[in-house]
Amino acid sequence: MENNTSTNMRQIRSENLIAHFTNGYADNWFMAVGEQFKNELDIKKTNRKKNGKNIGVWTQGVSYNFKEGQVFYDTPDGYSTWSKALGKITYTCQILKAGAKTIATKYRDANEGFVEFAIYKTNTEKTNIIELDRQKLTQSDFVVFLNTGMIGDRKINLIYG
Repeated sequence: MENNTSTNMRQIRSENLIAHFTNGYADNWFMAVGEQFKNELDIKKTNRKKNGKNIGVWTQGVSYNFKEGQVFYDTPDGYSTWSKALGKITYTCQILKAGAKTIATKYRDANEGFVEFAIYKTNTEKTNIIELDRQKLTQSDFVVFLNTGMIGDRKINLIYG
């Protein structure tokens, strides 16, 4: 096993967040990712010394940890009653399996983690959702998908219409 240095073993948390939340959801993200997913996005309150005082500051890490069963819609309206949600959503995804992304420590190597998920689209009549595909991405690439709608180099609406 490779000898890790202390900087590889210690996660450096940034005050530059990947998501800023308005009305409970990440601003301008492709999928409506609510504040309840801050932990999965590795956004945490961290004590920092500012002007000689310890204060809690939101910080960003890279240990993403989305979990099996979590569901995302492309609009906050997707989280309302199902009959109302169907008229508003276009795309939905549900995580089928997942493994956390981890950083290297003295005792373990780094792991990119994975998210296997199903992608759904509402039918033309907006009465149901239809499974279009299943994808498996790293945890980091899944965050990119939630943010941009991109899977690899293609946008979801160009892949599935």
